[in-house]
Amino acid sequence: TINALLKNSLDKMCLTSPFTDCWNSDKTTFTFGYLPAFQQVRKGEKANVLLKYHFNDFSKRIALRLNSEEFLIAGEKEKSVKNKGKLVHDILSRVIVEADFEKACNQALNEGIINTSERDEILARLVNSMQKPEIKKWFNGSCKVLNERTLLSPDKQLRPDRIMISGKNAVVADYKWGEVKQDKYRLQVSRYAEFLKKSGFEKVEGYIWYINLDEVEKVGEWS
Repeated sequence: TINALLKNSLDKMCLTSPFTDCWNSDKTTFTFGYLPAFQQVRKGEKANVLLKYHFNDFSKRIALRLNSEEFLIAGEKEKSVKNKGKLVHDILSRVIVEADFEKACNQALNEGIINTSERDEILARLVNSMQKPEIKKWFNGSCKVLNERTLLSPDKQLRPDRIMISGKNAVVADYKWGEVKQDKYRLQVSRYAEFLKKSGFEKVEGYIWYINLDEVEKVGEWS
């Protein structure tokens, strides 16, 4: 056994100096060297007192941005608010085909990102959207899908929510959970589509999927 091998090695060591006196009388303790006694030494410290210092009010220079997945409302320390739009984007970034909706929602639930009622609400809206032919086509597995893929343009990085490629044609889509349509959304999708067209695709279509409104808006077609 390991124990026997160790004892045999120690017995051989005791035949030579400086280990001759390391075993105790009944060979149950092998001692070599010693641990020095350490004592904590306290040194006197002299406090540095600042008699003059400069201070600038930063309240007008720094602002707190509440843009995380979950944050606290000022004045309501016990109440948290979730940015559901970001949660839905995270869920859809894991989806390639329609069958992935439930799996992605359950994964978010298991990770504690959403609760059961939120899972049910989001899943119901996603599944209901499959009644629209254009959206159902996006998730039928007929295209190569690029989720949350960064595009490097000459002046900035572009990050569309979903790009679907079929041969030399491409469809780019952005998801919006809110209930307000804005021109900046269309401009954003247009930039994505124009970049893809310049990249060599013969035809590019751009869409905005307003999930909460259950609407799909075609931004344009580039060919």
